[in-house]
Amino acid sequence: MPKGAKLPDPLVDEHVEAINACWLKHGDVDNEVANACHRANIALDAPAKKLLMKRLLFSAPKFSKYASIGGDARLLDPKRAHKIPQSPSIKYELSQLEDDEFDEFEAEGRLEPTAKRKEIIDWRRKKRGEPPPSATPVALPGRFYAALKPKRQLAASEEDKIQSVLMELAKSHEIEVVYPEMKLRTGAYGKALAHMRREARKRVAAVIKRKKKTQGPHAFAREPALRRYAGFYADELAIYSDADEDRLLEVLSALGIEDEFPGIREEAYDKYRADEPYEMPDWVKAVENRPPSAEGLAADAEQVREALHRMASRRPTWGDLKDRLADVK
Repeated sequence: MPKGAKLPDPLVDEHVEAINACWLKHGDVDNEVANACHRANIALDAPAKKLLMKRLLFSAPKFSKYASIGGDARLLDPKRAHKIPQSPSIKYELSQLEDDEFDEFEAEGRLEPTAKRKEIIDWRRKKRGEPPPSATPVALPGRFYAALKPKRQLAASEEDKIQSVLMELAKSHEIEVVYPEMKLRTGAYGKALAHMRREARKRVAAVIKRKKKTQGPHAFAREPALRRYAGFYADELAIYSDADEDRLLEVLSALGIEDEFPGIREEAYDKYRADEPYEMPDWVKAVENRPPSAEGLAADAEQVREALHRMASRRPTWGDLKDRLADVK
């Protein structure tokens, strides 16, 4: 195993599967998701949690919130269930209260399903003597034509559309699109992984080309299925669009060039900043309690369904492989 390459972690796989299954079944208003995240948070060390969060169906900040909720016995107490709001954002704010604060908040009759996130934050600030946040509007420097300020959370599909429109405006009207210092980096790991797939395919093609040249034109004359890939079946070297890092390493190892994987990975991570801490810009925090539109969430769900369908349909079955081999014989 080359230095820097990572073996599959069965424990990470187990927690990824459990959390994503809960998310798909219950959504984000059920304690099962929070419990699953809390179990993973306890069981995994920091590097393993980093791998886990890259494979979840929701963002890393949400994982941290769910883990905090799942580890708070006060919020999971069945005797108190009728008082707890369903929203994860509100549950998270409740989890940030000290025990004496929580008891006082409940004693005052404020703990109820209709409790608002802002009410909890304001109450906590007042109780701790913290100053309220400044309400002074931000002045946009005169050299800017305009700025975008979301009034609610944006679904991933909406962010993609906005980004596309901004790029089109920039191109057609000679406008420079300026982002805040901390830009919401959507899909950083996905882009890095796509880059790794492209580079791995190039390495595979280069090795096959060299092998064919060495083996000569008549190698594997009786086995055409092996001739095309210089002694390998197509599925042994296939890198599909859903291939993960483990699959890339597996293919490169089959060709004896696994030592090239760490370099491919490092280049991709550096290019797309996939290894940097993921922090949320201020605008995301400001609209945390205002969910995306139903249309945006529906579009996101449709994209996930389409991706799952592509993944299921692209992997050949054993029957498919036998049919293909029969065709070339």
